[in-house]
Amino acid sequence: MAKIEKILVVDDDPTHNLICENVLLESGISQEVICILNTEDAINYLTRLNLGEFPEYIFLDIMFPTNTGWHFLESYKKTFPSRKTDTRIFIITSSISKSDWTRAKEEPLVQGFISKPFTRDKIPHVFG
Repeated sequence: MAKIEKILVVDDDPTHNLICENVLLESGISQEVICILNTEDAINYLTRLNLGEFPEYIFLDIMFPTNTGWHFLESYKKTFPSRKTDTRIFIITSSISKSDWTRAKEEPLVQGFISKPFTRDKIPHVFG
């Protein structure tokens, strides 16, 4: 499996961010894992990047105190219309709502839905 250069994790839970970062780095999947605690900062971070610096994967939580992961996806589509197919976005959440699962399946930008916590055994589902 080829090493991923950069993965962005957008989640307001610092503990889960640390778990994701450790699993991804220790497994050798990625060279760099960037963790951002809210959707607005994530969009701002992405706007500062050059094309070649964009993450290959984004792990996106749905539930945030303010804007949701769904808001992030709408902003992403408007802000980066040419990047829609370059970055693989996975919803990573503790939500057990059937409507969230359905919405994720219907959203063209979303490649999959991962239940928290992110563990080493979920790597084949994402990168398989």
